[in-house]
Amino acid sequence: MPQKHDLMANIQTDADLLGPYRRRVQALLARDGYPPGAWSMDEKLSGRELVLYGAGEASHLFVETVMATHGVRPALVLDRSFNVGDSFHGVPACPPNGCKWSEARRREAMVVVATGKPALEKEMVAAALALGFGEVVPMMSIYELHQPFSEPLELDLEGYSFFHRNAESILDAFDLMEDNQSQAIFWGVLQNHCLRRPESLPMRPKEEHNFPEDLPFSINYDQYLCCGSPDEWVYSRLLKGRTKRMVVVDPAKDLMLPATGVEADVTLIPCALDEDDQIVPFTRTSIERGSTWGCRVLQSGETFARATRVDTVIGTMSPTFISMDIEGAELRALEGAKKTITKSRPALAICVYHSVDHLWTIPRWINALGLGYRFWLRNYCSFTSETVLYAYSDTYHNN
Repeated sequence: MPQKHDLMANIQTDADLLGPYRRRVQALLARDGYPPGAWSMDEKLSGRELVLYGAGEASHLFVETVMATHGVRPALVLDRSFNVGDSFHGVPACPPNGCKWSEARRREAMVVVATGKPALEKEMVAAALALGFGEVVPMMSIYELHQPFSEPLELDLEGYSFFHRNAESILDAFDLMEDNQSQAIFWGVLQNHCLRRPESLPMRPKEEHNFPEDLPFSINYDQYLCCGSPDEWVYSRLLKGRTKRMVVVDPAKDLMLPATGVEADVTLIPCALDEDDQIVPFTRTSIERGSTWGCRVLQSGETFARATRVDTVIGTMSPTFISMDIEGAELRALEGAKKTITKSRPALAICVYHSVDHLWTIPRWINALGLGYRFWLRNYCSFTSETVLYAYSDTYHNN
């Protein structure tokens, strides 16, 4: 374990010994609290009409977080794919030039631009301003999109003191990161949560998610345990000579794609993953809205799912690679995979963005196993979502 650190020590005392991102992390942890002007959805949107501009792929983040989780509904949705009189998730929708609002009403409204393409975002912001809307913000400036599950609960209860209380663990985890890009992403994610002023992170092409091309090791996909349903692209990358056996574990069995016409042995297991074998409360409301985002183990879930441990479900398989994207249950699933990880030393790709504290708790948990794992962070969307921790042991699969 890295040496312990005195958080409140003068940040400049050992400036020559500290890397630039580590000093930035320390500076965040030494703050008294959130800065003036930090985003708050309640304060920003209270008493204002809201317009969603963009109903493409990126808009699901707005629908799942702003509308479904926080209950804030726009008065209008604009997208050039709509005709006048259309609707979007029950909200009136029309093309941008079909909006019949008065000039005064437009001036008082806030427009949220939903797109994942920076060039298009600028174009849409300019178009909304040209239509006379008073305030136009990019969707990713809404902090709650970067904390969609409001986890851990302690963060809301404690406020900024949550970061103070965890400062030593945060610094320990930062010191585990192997390269400059990992340190930059670690600091960037932490900054998003500490300042509530989301800014973009260094990112890799989304096609490299679980298939990193810039790390100093090669992943062996021969025996692949995939925790969370893969999409067609993942199947196509893996099942053409790259893997002999693949086990997919996900409770949403109706969304698990059948692997037809492939040479590999693929097993689909419709279970949730947890630290124990049990029945767990589960929510499927996101599936009903046409998205897998947010389908997860949840205490207030409207249904139930069978949960199992990796150590139970793995059977005779000795995985060479484990990926986890299971909507916040990653740390519990790792607890249930301890024997498998210890025995097989697989390469790991674990999502660390569903709960704020996963940024530091997950690398520290893996490191505490004492198996010689080394750690890299990579991001695939430029914001906190799709931040993946890669862990690789030099004793990989030798036991």
